[in-house]
Amino acid sequence: MSTRRMSQDRWRFRRSWPGPTTRSGVARTDGIITQWNPAAERLLGFESSEIAGRSLLDLVTQAERSAAENMINRVSVGESFGPFETVRVGKDGRALPVEITVAPLRDENGSIVGGASFCRDISERKSVSESLSRTIRELETLFHLSERFQAAKSAEEVYEAALAGC
Repeated sequence: MSTRRMSQDRWRFRRSWPGPTTRSGVARTDGIITQWNPAAERLLGFESSEIAGRSLLDLVTQAERSAAENMINRVSVGESFGPFETVRVGKDGRALPVEITVAPLRDENGSIVGGASFCRDISERKSVSESLSRTIRELETLFHLSERFQAAKSAEEVYEAALAGC
């Protein structure tokens, strides 16, 4: 990559940079990563020096690959996306649930030269949501079981209600 091109990429990246805690990266229209901030390093485990020059597709699961290719193509013609939930693959191979917003980057002439992605770890939110869903299902089961206990007219009906609730 030429020095001039790298300077232009840095200029575009700084203009789009949201801050030190947002996990961000910039890629060219072909999906090759050109910039990567420290928060992205912490999130996915790749240092800027080892991810720059690699494809965004290296960060997606096989199941997400087609959607990611489609997104790269659509951003390269000016479309923005997000926020939306998806999965990204860290350096250690773990799948990480994330929320991503992607926007095209334009040069000083207005031509689309790449895209910026802003990524948030949502694993805690997903975990809390799953826990809440599980608790709701358990409470619904208890509610229906208590209704059957209250309607029972004999010990045998209580026993049958208890077996049905398991």
